[in-house]
Amino acid sequence: FKLSYYYKGSENQNVGTIDTCVLTDMKIEFGGPDFVTFDGGEGAPAEYRVSLQFKEIVPQYANMVEKEGR
Repeated sequence: FKLSYYYKGSENQNVGTIDTCVLTDMKIEFGGPDFVTFDGGEGAPAEYRVSLQFKEIVPQYANMVEKEGR
């Protein structure tokens, strides 16, 4: 994956860059402590949380960041 952070439709220059990553973990939680669905929604959850964990393929070190201006 190639991740970028955006703010108001443009890439956010105030957040550091991330090199190419792999997805190492994915979790989905439905409904928090109490599972609630939409009325008439055929059981669709009213709340869910998706957590993704990534790891850079080649870690960025401070000297690389300074050299490349990241």
